[in-house]
Amino acid sequence: MLLEMKRLGILPLDHPADERLLTGMDGQQNFARFSPDGRYLAYESNGSGRSEVYVRPIDDSARSVPVSRA
Repeated sequence: MLLEMKRLGILPLDHPADERLLTGMDGQQNFARFSPDGRYLAYESNGSGRSEVYVRPIDDSARSVPVSRA
């Protein structure tokens, strides 16, 4: 069985070697959106075994927090 893992990260176009992963959960992370002020990332993940929405700060000051219930 082939499992496709999707992770979310930031890749600076002027410094591609500075790629930074924002998620490291099991499962797939999809449908990512930045907050209007650019400080947070919201995304869907099935890492818990069900599809849930998470939010996390971009600056790594805190972990992802689930904000939905499947």
